[in-house]
Amino acid sequence: MDSYLNEEKLKKKHDEEKEEQKKIYHDKMANYAKFVKEMHFPEVSERKRKEMETMVSLIKSSRQGTKKRSLNTIRELDRVSQSSGGSLV
Repeated sequence: MDSYLNEEKLKKKHDEEKEEQKKIYHDKMANYAKFVKEMHFPEVSERKRKEMETMVSLIKSSRQGTKKRSLNTIRELDRVSQSSGGSLV
């Protein structure tokens, strides 16, 4: 019985150490990711920024409108997509 309790204590201690190592590893990765993002912050494409602004404004306006506005929203999204030379999907 004593050996079983000792085994359980050792197993519990080992599991706790393993969890602590995982936490340390996770913290290191998070710090590294933060550092890399600070050093190499991604640039936003002007075309994509305008495209996103248009999409947001269309979505906001479509919430207030009717089916007719929804059709206009779809047409506007198609127009923006064609003018930017890309796909919005």
